[in-house]
Amino acid sequence: MKNKLKTILLCGLCLGGACKRDNTTENIQGKPQDDTVTEIKPGALLLPVSLESKNLKIELKYTENTSEINTIKGSDGYRTEVGWKDGLPVSYMKYLSDKQYELVDYQKASVAGPRMRRFSVTGTVSSFTGITYTITYNGALLESLKYYYNNVPERQLDMEYEAGNCTRIIERPAEGAPKERILKYDTGKGLFSNVKLAERILLECKYDFLKPGPNNPLGIEAAGSANGAVSYSYTYNASGYPGEMVVKSGATEQRFRITYMELKD
Repeated sequence: MKNKLKTILLCGLCLGGACKRDNTTENIQGKPQDDTVTEIKPGALLLPVSLESKNLKIELKYTENTSEINTIKGSDGYRTEVGWKDGLPVSYMKYLSDKQYELVDYQKASVAGPRMRRFSVTGTVSSFTGITYTITYNGALLESLKYYYNNVPERQLDMEYEAGNCTRIIERPAEGAPKERILKYDTGKGLFSNVKLAERILLECKYDFLKPGPNNPLGIEAAGSANGAVSYSYTYNASGYPGEMVVKSGATEQRFRITYMELKD
């Protein structure tokens, strides 16, 4: 069967590189969402609110007084709005230039095993694409994703972890040999380490270089091959989170300056 699923990269599939701590780096001060400057003290729990490079700015908005992302908006015109219910993300509405083109929702809103359905949207009409996937957790860690097209299994991703970071991903297609990817991490505080269910939110995020985890991915490579490698490097703010992130893929490089706000108790 021809695979009709679009590739979804998860758990840092596209990350890599070398990391260094620069103690002279300017402290990236956090801002609340009203843009009023606020002092961020070392040791504070931080939430990213923007990543800005020369060609792209990504803004993240949260439900008031929570770590629940409700909007991811890019200067390229893409926007994802996340619907929450009972503390869980249950829908993703995706827009380009303010026109909705896709809807993702869950038939079962449970951390233990949600099932996702994908719809294409044209105007006020939504059409089921036949694409679904299920999510399986082992405790708080996302253990596997199983993809289907018209209820026929297409592929499965199995994840392995060390210290809460996804370090190995095995892709098992319905036909053919499995493919394996290995990931490495820094020891800094993860960019999304304080964001609630970040692995679920970023799974449906257009910007696949944004990755969850208690630390920050440094490298990703296919087992036995360096082809397609992407590298990351970071400098850090006074609180130990990335204040700047450099993404390199082949001859392409993007440098992002990251702004945070403090997560209040």
